[in-house]
Amino acid sequence: MSAELKAVLELVTADRDSVAKNWVSICAALDAIPQGPTLDAAIASVDAVCDGTWVPGRRPPQPWMDTILGGGREPRMAVARYVHADRVDEETLERLMSAPELAHIEWLTLMQAARGFKPKFMRAFSRSEGLRNVRHLALRAVPITHTGLGHLCRCEHLGAVTTLVVSSASLKARAGRVLAKTRALPSVQELTLSMNSLTDEGVGELCEGQFDGLTQLGLSENQLTSAAVRHLAGNDFAALEDLDVHGNDLRDGFAESISGAPWLTRLGALNLSSTRLEVGGLSEILGALQDSSVDTLALDNNYKLGGKGAGERIAASVAGRRLRRLGLSHCGADDADVMALAAGDFAALEELKLSYGTMTDRGARALLESPLLPRLRLLSVPRTISPELQEGLESAMTHEHAYFSAG
Repeated sequence: MSAELKAVLELVTADRDSVAKNWVSICAALDAIPQGPTLDAAIASVDAVCDGTWVPGRRPPQPWMDTILGGGREPRMAVARYVHADRVDEETLERLMSAPELAHIEWLTLMQAARGFKPKFMRAFSRSEGLRNVRHLALRAVPITHTGLGHLCRCEHLGAVTTLVVSSASLKARAGRVLAKTRALPSVQELTLSMNSLTDEGVGELCEGQFDGLTQLGLSENQLTSAAVRHLAGNDFAALEDLDVHGNDLRDGFAESISGAPWLTRLGALNLSSTRLEVGGLSEILGALQDSSVDTLALDNNYKLGGKGAGERIAASVAGRRLRRLGLSHCGADDADVMALAAGDFAALEELKLSYGTMTDRGARALLESPLLPRLRLLSVPRTISPELQEGLESAMTHEHAYFSAG
């Protein structure tokens, strides 16, 4: 393996967010390695890094489309495993579907096709035998409507797909019914339908289906209320571990709606960012999560939590003390919040996001004196604290792969 690739991989393993930042360098390094066992080993190393560190819902690694369709270079196996088609039209995608390299594609992302794909084209696309090996299929900002989604869901060649992302695709409530009736995606474990218009009605339709293998469900920014959460609570979701409902108005009745859900005790991650939560609702949610397995809780961008005792309530709750990852950025977390967290019994906490809050040096000093700081792998703080204390906090993070930021 080349020294250049080794250096890139070391950076990636140190910081999971750097996968996206350094993907162009990774592709260039792979492209410089001749075909053979060395290249195969390099690809396996990159695969291991991506599988071990990538966060569901974030933008995936993005090799270049022109390496598959020409652009002056021969297609490489290293790049043909992952294809990202940005602003692709139907004609270009048709060329891709007929390319022999498609047989090796495992990660296919299509995005920002402003005109979308017509149902007739989606029917032809879904019939391509080249999709047989695709494990990750993402359509982002590609309007296809429920009709196009129906053709995709009836595709008999998508049996290997474990991750399906259909975001910003102009989906409305009827898409829920389409997905509930599908039998063509038996292996799907991660389903993301963010930035559509499913509404509570669409989620209700979706929950009429059976999704025994589904571990991650993303429904962010879909004009949902707590009524949608009640629909979710009525479905068994036998394997569900990760629920993302950020960007919906869930300030009223979320805790009551989620209580009693059969999958709640198995749930490991819950994203409630930008849901207009207030402190009273947070207390109810922490109570509802008491017997759950949630160790990742994102509360970011709920500005009404700041300065209202959110930190104290989290630190005092059973659910809060179990957390490994806690997001409170853009929540206006103040010194009192930070001091309560710093004094809390967080034996498992590894990631703490406090950026864009109102914490001052007083709160920073409380963190410096806290036993949790050396264990943190990630800490973000606001720039309202002095540069000297920012440096002190970063120095006190002794974890091998610690990452500190101020913003």
